[in-house]
Amino acid sequence: MSGTDHAADRTEPEEPSGGEPACLLALVCAECGAIAEQAPPTTCRRCGALVERD
Repeated sequence: MSGTDHAADRTEPEEPSGGEPACLLALVCAECGAIAEQAPPTTCRRCGALVERD
C-alpha cells in the first residue's frame, strides 16, 4: 500500500436533475395518488374521488 490518499482524485456524482415540479402537488388525488388531468376542483379519473384545491 502506498501512503498516497486518492480521495482527492475522486469526483462527487452530480445531483440528478429532473422530476416533476412541486406545483403538481395540487393535482394529486388524496385517495389513490393519481395525477389529475385538469386543474382542481375535478374528479379523479382513476378512483372517482373529488380532487380539490387545498
